[in-house]
Amino acid sequence: MVGNMLLLGAIFISGITTQATRISHDNGLKALRRINCGGTSTITHNNVTWESDWGYNTGLVATEIGGDELLGTNRWDKRPLPNLIYRIPVAVNSSIRVVLHFLELMPKSLGERVFNVEINGHMVARELDVMSTANATGAPAPVVVSFDTVITARDKGLLAVELVPVTGAAFLSALEVLQH
Repeated sequence: MVGNMLLLGAIFISGITTQATRISHDNGLKALRRINCGGTSTITHNNVTWESDWGYNTGLVATEIGGDELLGTNRWDKRPLPNLIYRIPVAVNSSIRVVLHFLELMPKSLGERVFNVEINGHMVARELDVMSTANATGAPAPVVVSFDTVITARDKGLLAVELVPVTGAAFLSALEVLQH
């Protein structure tokens, strides 16, 4: 932790590159929602409030005993269950940033848990492998992925974040919706 910034492994989608970077919890953007996927409401050590898990259609919960207050839980999903989708109400014509947080609680081999990420029907990350993105050695490490989008009338005021399993199960540890 450096000031109000965390040092996390991060992916920035523009040719998927992996780098360590400092991620602010708000970067000057207004937080519309912060959801602790698979977990209860919590206030992190840096005084950021996260809501209990809601807005999902399916999935199971994994919990790490004695784990991180935020990343110690996740919601995961595999076939034959329907794809895991979080649907969050957002005002039409809102310009938003979707921030997805991942921490592998059930370590897998590289390439054993791979999934696509879609936002409102548009693929924004293809074949995301959190283990290989976090650390080439396969050790679990936090990964943050962010995407900018606009909620249009066609979206009917809903942000839909869909995780589509390719190999193994898809999962999500935390979800932020920030407004520009």
